[in-house]
Amino acid sequence: MKRTIFVGIVGMALAALTGCSVFSNDENMPLPDYSNISVMVHEGGNLKNIIAAAAARRGWSVSDASENSLRLTIVQRSNLVEVNAIVVDDTHYSLHQVSSNIPKRKYIQWINNLKSTIANLAL
Repeated sequence: MKRTIFVGIVGMALAALTGCSVFSNDENMPLPDYSNISVMVHEGGNLKNIIAAAAARRGWSVSDASENSLRLTIVQRSNLVEVNAIVVDDTHYSLHQVSSNIPKRKYIQWINNLKSTIANLAL
């Protein structure tokens, strides 16, 4: 009985350590390709305005970078992410990281949340 409990505890400890190592070394994790994101835009919708509204809804600061691009910035506590959102055409845009001081997995989560909000507002 004691041996079974000991083996169970050792197994759980090894599983926990293995799980930690997966997330602690995310520097080698490649960023997903955000260069050609497709979205269905409602008739008469302006993709640049939709991106700006979605970013603002998520707490990002929005500023015009050029005619077809926006600079999106979010600061939460000591976390900072800056992204250029470039409108390719009426239904495609791309997101390019300018700077980030958060782990890649967290960056991917924030960008995926932003993409989801853009898609929801576009319909």
